[in-house]
Amino acid sequence: MTIMSQQAPADAGPASRIAKWAPLAVVLCGTFVWVLDFFVVNVALPDIARSLRANAAASEGLVSGYALASAALLVCGGRLGDHYGRRRWFSIGLATFVLASALCALAPDPGFLVAARLVQGAGGATMAPNILSILGMAYTGPDRVRAISMYGIVMGLAAVGGQLLGGVLINANVAGLGWRAIFWGNVPGGGLALALPPRAGPAAPAPPPAPPRPPPPPPAKPPAEPKPAAPEPRAAATPEPAAAAPRPKNGHATKSKPRATSPKSPKKGV
Repeated sequence: MTIMSQQAPADAGPASRIAKWAPLAVVLCGTFVWVLDFFVVNVALPDIARSLRANAAASEGLVSGYALASAALLVCGGRLGDHYGRRRWFSIGLATFVLASALCALAPDPGFLVAARLVQGAGGATMAPNILSILGMAYTGPDRVRAISMYGIVMGLAAVGGQLLGGVLINANVAGLGWRAIFWGNVPGGGLALALPPRAGPAAPAPPPAPPRPPPPPPAKPPAEPKPAAPEPRAAATPEPAAAAPRPKNGHATKSKPRATSPKSPKKGV
């Protein structure tokens, strides 16, 4: 596949370096909030159960519903990005994720919260598979190695710091929001990434390379002359059967009688 590179020359100034690494900053914002929400809800489950009077099934759905929607739609999100543009579907997925996060923060009952978490997982699944595709098209060589390394570091920090950050937000009780603050926190980071999607790599996938030209066909051989057909052997003539003697009417064979001859007259003297 043809790799599109947006790298700047080695002697470029600070502005060119910022433009070169802007796609990385945008996609890492989406990566952080997507991975963070796998873990940040765990510490908020007791407060959610008390606030919304959620039972054990609803609490289980808050965690497993997000993971299930994310895992089930990852391949679909990647295929959509391949066919219709990776930057476009990254932005669609991130916008869906941010909107669902706001709905989670405004949830009035457990059922609404579980449904919003499913939509949030679907948005993350649409966004996540296009992140590596954008990095692969925006960077080559050593820069690609650095970008993939930063991607792994951000995923690890989001996974490790998710529960810690959730506990800090709940204990701080920012603006009296309680557990709802963990969902409102996705809105500023996601909104900042949405404001910069034109810098997140090419809008459409690179065209595939032209297929190699097939070799010319070999020259046609002249048709072979047909061989003369061998003469068919002539059948030997079979002798015709002899005609049977006529049978008498009375059924007995008749003997042929000798033919009577008249006596010769004496010669008269002269």
